[in-house]
Amino acid sequence: MSKTVLVTGASRGIGWLTAKTLATKGFIVIAAMRETEGRNSESAIELRNWALQHGFNIDIVQMDVTREDEVNQVIGQITNKHNIDIVVNNAGAMPVGITEGFSLQQMRAHFDVNFFGAVSVTRAVLPQMRNRRSGLIIHISSSAGRLAIPYFGLYCAGKWALEAYAESSHYELEPYGIESVLVEPSGHSTDLVDTAPKPADTKRIEEYGT
Repeated sequence: MSKTVLVTGASRGIGWLTAKTLATKGFIVIAAMRETEGRNSESAIELRNWALQHGFNIDIVQMDVTREDEVNQVIGQITNKHNIDIVVNNAGAMPVGITEGFSLQQMRAHFDVNFFGAVSVTRAVLPQMRNRRSGLIIHISSSAGRLAIPYFGLYCAGKWALEAYAESSHYELEPYGIESVLVEPSGHSTDLVDTAPKPADTKRIEEYGT
């Protein structure tokens, strides 16, 4: 039987390509993204039409990983139809700028996506995986999860936290037949830098000079 994979952040980039690649390999893909009837509506329509055209099994769901209630509700609806065999925690953002220039509010918002979002999704799927004593959780980290890079301090911090969580979970979940693993892509073409929020504290940025 085909295995079911939930991919978060599937509206573009790695998530988009992962969803399409897994579908071509025969997986049942649940492609999760925000605002399927808003800013990501074109991505949702294009991915759905591509799957229909080629006869692949992709279901588009709206899910904001920063909203725990929504995550639990959506995953509950999915599991009424399918066991979720694999999760790809891909949803994320990439803020770039002088670290001191990011406000605490911005930092918390970033961790809500890049760290707590992955935790929320993982917590939602683990009970059924533990009951089946089977599952795979793939956390999309980055080479920045092992390096400290100037102007990427906030991004690195979120990925470092994700890596600690993923590796600790690996040991704890192994007795239940569940794997928690990391994938660390290096530099690649992405629009995350262009679309991420810039540091809000412009006064502090100015104090750094040119």
